[in-house]
Amino acid sequence: MRGSASRPAARSRHRSPVRWCRRRCARCRRFSRRRLVPRYCGRAMSDQGSSSPVVLNGRYELRRRIARGGMAEVYLARDQMLDRPVAIKVLYPEFAADPAFVERFRREAQAAANLNHPCIVGVYDGGTYGGTNFIVLEYVRGRTLADELAEVGRMASDRVAEVGAAIASALSFAHRSGVVHRDVKPGNVLISTQGEVKVTDFGIARAAANAEDNLTQVGSVMGTATYFSPEQAQGRPVDPRSDLYSLGVVLYELLVGRPPFVAETPLAVAYQHVQEPVPSPRAANPSVPAGLDAIVVRLLQKDPAGRYGSADALREDLQRFREGRAVSAAPAAGVAGVVGVVGAAAPAGADQPTQALLAATAVHAYGQVRAEDGSVETRLGAPVREEPVEPSRFRSPAFVGALVGLGALVVLLAFGLLSLLGGGEAAARVEVPAVTNRTVQEATAALEALGFKVERRDQKNDAVPIGQVISQDPRAGTLQAEGATITLVVSAEASSLTVPSLVGKSLSEAQRALAAAGFDVSKIVVTARDDDKAERDVVLEQVPAANSKVPADQQIQLVVAKGVGDIRLPNVAGKTCDEAIALLKAAGVKENKIICELVADDTVPDTKAIKTEPSGSVTTAQTVKVLISTGKPIVTVPSVVNLTQGAAESSIVAAGLVPQVVFSTSAGPQVVISQSLPAGAQARKGDVVTITVRQNPSASSTTSSTP
Repeated sequence: MRGSASRPAARSRHRSPVRWCRRRCARCRRFSRRRLVPRYCGRAMSDQGSSSPVVLNGRYELRRRIARGGMAEVYLARDQMLDRPVAIKVLYPEFAADPAFVERFRREAQAAANLNHPCIVGVYDGGTYGGTNFIVLEYVRGRTLADELAEVGRMASDRVAEVGAAIASALSFAHRSGVVHRDVKPGNVLISTQGEVKVTDFGIARAAANAEDNLTQVGSVMGTATYFSPEQAQGRPVDPRSDLYSLGVVLYELLVGRPPFVAETPLAVAYQHVQEPVPSPRAANPSVPAGLDAIVVRLLQKDPAGRYGSADALREDLQRFREGRAVSAAPAAGVAGVVGVVGAAAPAGADQPTQALLAATAVHAYGQVRAEDGSVETRLGAPVREEPVEPSRFRSPAFVGALVGLGALVVLLAFGLLSLLGGGEAAARVEVPAVTNRTVQEATAALEALGFKVERRDQKNDAVPIGQVISQDPRAGTLQAEGATITLVVSAEASSLTVPSLVGKSLSEAQRALAAAGFDVSKIVVTARDDDKAERDVVLEQVPAANSKVPADQQIQLVVAKGVGDIRLPNVAGKTCDEAIALLKAAGVKENKIICELVADDTVPDTKAIKTEPSGSVTTAQTVKVLISTGKPIVTVPSVVNLTQGAAESSIVAAGLVPQVVFSTSAGPQVVISQSLPAGAQARKGDVVTITVRQNPSASSTTSSTP
């Protein structure tokens, strides 16, 4: 008789042992359990008890775990080849057995690796290790925008516009490369310690040009409910304008301190995104400027056609707001304020987990809400809480079956509700034909012949000939009402960008301004030239000129000042003028900035340098004087004839000269009758002036001098 007690023993003889890891949810604090494959436990890979550290592919040495998500965890590692810190995202091994998860993980790396932009976290490498997959990311020292928002509550308008412009720049670059992020939220935006803004986690991004290739299960809705676009909430195909809606939600949260729509469940939030009126941040926070309020309201339009046509257009409008100019977005007059919320609002900065609302079978998909924390994010810097491993009591087949049945019921109800959100018009439905890879003229004619309206959006795509349709929305094969609008993304020349004013800015400021304007900073050509008035690395000239309209891939040429660097002056004391000039030129002082000036000095020999003015260090813009000694100073000989001896001696001493007296016995008054140096003559200080003084004939003739 085959008893049930014998089955576990038989199973244990033929299968590898199973380990369990229990973790606590950061929100509800409930415990959940994960079944792990052999060779893996709940501890970090870098802390598995081995005396030697884990090294992936013989290159990446794991240091410590810095973040954990629903399908992967992130480690700080050291690239032994390049000796630099990197972040390693490692897929949980139990997910590595699912080809769909592995394919999405691979696509994340592929999508982000092709995006080389200063506002996007770079992907360096990828591979497999221990039966699972990993990707190597740029390590950003800093924190997420969600962390910063949680600290300040809400942000100043100027800072919001600055951050928004940087995110728009990153999205613009991704969109031009055919990639839609689909999960824009504060937790996926990193702020470095230098203040740089970087968008990360393209975990559910996909190439817009391959919209037909859908790896999700039928009807799955990917993203984070708080930041869903209406089309995401309805499970419809998305385009770059979906990212703009999500960015509008982020900007609203930064300005107000809470998202525009909050509710008890993700499904309720999705409903609000589709049905509730467009909220105005100014209604919730009167300090929000009207221009920025209009920008956010335009981003939050339900119809994608009502939003900005591209991230470039949004970035330009944010730049106009930052410069104090009028924005292109219409003022949000008459817009209803923030709608009433169902349930409590999430705290400012609370990071929302990426979620999937399934509208069909509950098959695991990349991004499906997992039992442990409902998150597929791998936000760098998220705190990690280790919990003891304990078996769960909720793994019986009966419990799992009941849970699956309940989940299927909820899924069907969700699908029905989301399907109804699009409206119930009774108009005739027409199947949308496939028009991709056709010319825009042919595609337009085919669609208009069936009664559809056509909206065209241009996008640069080097892989598709100019004038050919890259993608269409809605997709081919879907049923749409007559008169519905079909959006065609058409391959076109590079979009036109406005060159910002860069003259007078530092080189780093100019690079940030160009990146924010949508330009590729790798195409900036910098040359330096001498300038006596400008500080080092200040932009003197730019080509093209400010406010010019140029293609997005236009090369920008900047001329910067070599700068007024410090020059330490040499000691020139005792040198001649020519010798001093030679020493100063060798130190870096330009010859036209050197002047030799004669100065009397009792202590320095004639024609020898005394010192430089100024001394120490100077800039290339300063003039340097070399003071050359003329020896003893030049004085004017006073007139002392007809003065008494005493008066004459005093006058000569006062002039800096030395009197010497010679007496005469000639008849007449006892006064000075002559002087050796004539009155008004130039003499050096200390020279002797001999005076002749008349004396009574009775006195003997003598000579004296007064020192």
